Parts: sequence; C-alpha cells; structure tokens
Amino acid sequence: MRFRLPAPAPSPPPMTGLSQVASQPGGWELRTGRPTADLHALAGWALDHGLELEALTVSRPTLEEVYLRLTTPAETRTS
Repeated sequence: MRFRLPAPAPSPPPMTGLSQVASQPGGWELRTGRPTADLHALAGWALDHGLELEALTVSRPTLEEVYLRLTTPAETRTS
C-alpha cells in the first residue's frame, strides 16, 4: 500500500500483517501479508482522524521485486 498524508499528520496505526513500513518524503509505503485487514484498519484510522489517504494505491509486488527479494542478500537490500 502506498499513500500520502497531509502535513502535519500522525504516523499510521500499528497493523497486524505488516512486514515493512517506510516513510518517504513523498509518503508512506506499507508491505503486508494481510492487505484487506490492514487497509481496513488504515482507512478506519484515517476517517477517525479526518484525514485523506492521498494517492492511495494497493498492489501486489511485481515479479521482478519478488525475484530481487529472493536473490539479494538481506544485508544489501535497500527495501
């Protein structure tokens, strides 16, 4: 899941399926094994705080991303 939050906004809530959270200058990237449950939690949190999840996208990793994750040593990965 990728999205932007308006400034200033609190960090997203903890979610059960997350394997990676990255805050970037342009927004957030969350990787999860439970996208439906975590998207539900994220959307509920945004609504409770009166926030819009700008540029929200939910997508599966590409074949290239999966390949690189499987073949790149953990200590040299950037994401």
